[in-house]
Amino acid sequence: MSSRPPDAYYRELERHLRNLVPLVQAVVPEAVAASYVEFLDAGEYGLAVESATEALPEGRSSRGDLLQSGLAAVAAMMDAGVVAPSVRHVFARVNLQSSAQAELCAREAADGEQPRRVLMMSGNRENMSLHVSLSAEDSTGRRTRTLGRDFGISGPRRGVWHRWHGPPLPEDRVDAERIALREHRVDRADIEDGINQMLGRDPKLHHPPRLSWHSLIRALNAAGMPVTEQELIDAPLTVELTPEVQAELDKT
Repeated sequence: MSSRPPDAYYRELERHLRNLVPLVQAVVPEAVAASYVEFLDAGEYGLAVESATEALPEGRSSRGDLLQSGLAAVAAMMDAGVVAPSVRHVFARVNLQSSAQAELCAREAADGEQPRRVLMMSGNRENMSLHVSLSAEDSTGRRTRTLGRDFGISGPRRGVWHRWHGPPLPEDRVDAERIALREHRVDRADIEDGINQMLGRDPKLHHPPRLSWHSLIRALNAAGMPVTEQELIDAPLTVELTPEVQAELDKT
């Protein structure tokens, strides 16, 4: 039995289930989604999970997969009768595109498999192309990692990627553009901007319609942690550069 008060457990359980409402409404039939909300309002959490799970379509989309894994994580929490761990910290490991491909091939070879996953490789030597793998540490200190690559980012070796982070630029436009677009060498701030853009962590940066949290959410759900994009966005993030990436920054 958990040492937490029962009301804390049920509050957390309902919070996780209500966090899934947008996915439920997007994936299952409207009538089932309405019943799901009614079950939550009545405190019938088991029926809410059961109704949504039974209505999952066979040919699921990425959102359907996220809903399935989220419902499974909540069901595991209900079976255990304790509050699931929460995400305490997120990590983004940044590797060179070429090194990431070599790691994937080595991992598959160690498993006795023929290499199947091929990462798109950039042939533009003027660009720095990177792959980012995500992981998260939970409130128990456990680290959960995704398998392989989560997303890629790329930008010129010369010139800012998203915005200027250095000292004030000259008022003269020509001089300012020369410094920012031609003399500036890619640095850690550029890489962090690229990561924050793909993860929706900085409201000042335009981000893609679909953020790149899906692999980490599935991994955390599989580890028994229901989690939302917003919870991951709100968690502290540490960017970890591999030695190969740092060496490229040092010589650009």
